[in-house]
Amino acid sequence: MQAARNIVVENQRVITKIYFPRVVLPISSVLSGLLDFAISFGVFLVLMAWYHIVPTGAVIWLPFFTLLAVLTALGVGLWLSALNAMYRDVRYVVPFLVQFWMFASPVAYRAPWSQRSGAGFTV
Repeated sequence: MQAARNIVVENQRVITKIYFPRVVLPISSVLSGLLDFAISFGVFLVLMAWYHIVPTGAVIWLPFFTLLAVLTALGVGLWLSALNAMYRDVRYVVPFLVQFWMFASPVAYRAPWSQRSGAGFTV
């Protein structure tokens, strides 16, 4: 998402000299992140096999959530790249908003309904 934000402005000279769909640039940025994820996931699978860890039945949801994450990153990246092309100050605001988004999302907050000590963390 962050790389897709600046890609239209960084490739401004290519866009003005050659005609091609401008949407290709943010899509390529998001797909390169997907390739990085695929390589990391392959290493993860090798480590799971090495330590004899068997995935549960919830692994069936993995393609759906991966597609959901890619489409979300693509949508936000396309929107931010268009905003960055119009208003150049967007590049300075986005890291602040992403950091705020990470702190605002409930990734590891204590669940209030948990009664046992050490249990009830939402991950």
